[in-house]
Amino acid sequence: MKTTTSAAAAGAAVLADLRNSLMGLATDSSAWAEAATQGHETAEIVAALDAERDIVAGALVQPLFARGLLQSAGIGAAFGASVARFAEQLGQLGEFRTGAQWFP
Repeated sequence: MKTTTSAAAAGAAVLADLRNSLMGLATDSSAWAEAATQGHETAEIVAALDAERDIVAGALVQPLFARGLLQSAGIGAAFGASVARFAEQLGQLGEFRTGAQWFP
């Protein structure tokens, strides 16, 4: 049986490894820093849910891909083709939010 602590530690280790790989692709632009921060925040949540490595990686790179700061080929070379596909598919989902008229 997995414990929450071990799952969180494993997720943090996966995320740290992925961030190190991403740093090799980084640029000095503020747009990159902003998108990378957003991706890291999302990937932290996904990693805490004990998601597979490719899912965490896709969440990490998706904001960079969506802003055109990383191309599919670069993502594929750094993280694998399945991560590139997942990042593309996440972008196709768009934003989820409640309608202006919704209330609980």
